[in-house]
Amino acid sequence: MPFALLHWLLTWVMLLHVAGPLPQDLGLQGQHLRRCSGAQHCAQLQLSTDQPLELFSALNQAIDAMPRMQRVVTTESYVHVVATSFFFGFADDLELALDQTSGWVELRSESRLGESDFGVNRRRLAQLQLVADRSLDPVS
Repeated sequence: MPFALLHWLLTWVMLLHVAGPLPQDLGLQGQHLRRCSGAQHCAQLQLSTDQPLELFSALNQAIDAMPRMQRVVTTESYVHVVATSFFFGFADDLELALDQTSGWVELRSESRLGESDFGVNRRRLAQLQLVADRSLDPVS
């Protein structure tokens, strides 16, 4: 009986795609993205460079090449993308912010639902960190 219930539940979750509500506090909070609250379903990264515009552009191109990414907001200095998981349709909010004056690009990725994302957001930012490293040091 428990297997049948689990099967039924998983079927409905797959059909409904559990995205969760859009957070109302996305975007810049002052000059920075909102800090992760310490929850295991959030990851954040700040990159400093003397070529922030080029880095921001390279990260945008990398995001465009990733599967299941949907742009919500794109400006000269801010990007909000919704990443959707393949199987259940869980939504993660990925944000990029550019500060050309200070020379930094900030990234933040957070799951909308749950307490843990099994490291998905951390791995996503690690993948973008590799893009940043190649962009900042094209010789290697």
